[in-house]
Amino acid sequence: MMNTKKQIILFWGICLITAFVIIWVFIVPLFGTIRQISIGLAGVKKELIIIHEKTGEIDEAESVCDKIDPDLQKIENLFVDKDVPVKAIEFLENIAVASDLPIEIYPISLSDYEDEIWDFVSFRLSARGSYINFRRFLEKMEAGPFLIEIYNLSVREISSNEDSLSNNVDTVLTIKVFTK
Repeated sequence: MMNTKKQIILFWGICLITAFVIIWVFIVPLFGTIRQISIGLAGVKKELIIIHEKTGEIDEAESVCDKIDPDLQKIENLFVDKDVPVKAIEFLENIAVASDLPIEIYPISLSDYEDEIWDFVSFRLSARGSYINFRRFLEKMEAGPFLIEIYNLSVREISSNEDSLSNNVDTVLTIKVFTK
């Protein structure tokens, strides 16, 4: 039989070996798992920072869109419907009436400008009246709600036998009204 001192040393030796085995089997792999989890956590943290930055950029872009949306709507309203340019014709008729200038409006085709960047419809306007009324008509057309380009303008004074100081003119105006 062994004496008690040897039994104590043997007991503590077995406990120490068991402790090392437990540490080696359970604790060391646990530290490896902790290291992998912390590396993954750092990656997730970086992704969150990137997502937060992109969210800020999206918010900023939405803010800019909200600011420029009214201007974009105004720009959209500058163009008339190509298939039905009724609003443009009504506008021209209304400003002619307001300018006390009788006009006739004819749709025409400007085939020379088929390579234009923007689509347009073209009209020939014939008017006869005072030069001041015609000038008023042009000013109102220029300040109007549509994007209009004057393609050709012909103004001819109407000679009057009765009054040599007549300021009546016969005008032919070709315009391009840009479309959507």
